[in-house]
Amino acid sequence: MVAKIGAKIIKKGKISWDDIKNIGADEIIDLIEAGSTLVDPTASIEAKILAGLEIAIGISIDIKDVVKLKELAQQSKKIVVNKALTESAWKLTPMKRGKLIELQASKTDYKDWTHIDTQMVGNFKPGMFPLVDFMKGQTAVSLKSVDTTGATWATRMTTHIKDLNSRRAIINGQPAEMMLDIRVQTGGIEAGGQRLDQLKKLAKENNIELNIVEHP
Repeated sequence: MVAKIGAKIIKKGKISWDDIKNIGADEIIDLIEAGSTLVDPTASIEAKILAGLEIAIGISIDIKDVVKLKELAQQSKKIVVNKALTESAWKLTPMKRGKLIELQASKTDYKDWTHIDTQMVGNFKPGMFPLVDFMKGQTAVSLKSVDTTGATWATRMTTHIKDLNSRRAIINGQPAEMMLDIRVQTGGIEAGGQRLDQLKKLAKENNIELNIVEHP
């Protein structure tokens, strides 16, 4: 899919919303991942998207035939990110769903927070701060997405809450205030029922702030 996107960019010499409107959330995540190993570890998620586009162009046509490659990639940046923000994540595999929801949250609810996946935190490289996705002040947030109609999510979240307490992050030499932000499907709070109530009780016992939000 990345190669097809690149071919379109080359043919037109530019990219527009019409070029990307039919790209699904799955392809967007693939595009982001395509460049993830070729950019600096401190680069943003947008930089990874650009790297993916550059890979697409490079394998679709001789690089010598590309006019102002960097400008074309920069032109694509805002369009791809905006497209990602409008996609529903619930049709994806759990891993890709989580990545898309995290990207969406980093541009909305956590836009003023440090995004651990893309930014340095002290001596920690992006993505290397255990259990944490976002940080602000003394608060560290772990973001998870679960489909509450499934069979195993409650067990996994039970283990995760205990891990957040026993492996609590240290910020400025002090234990962090840990928060677990669980994103569930529309109607997921009702579907989670008693199991979500049990998680709330467990979180309180472990001094973990629990936030449960339905994510469209």
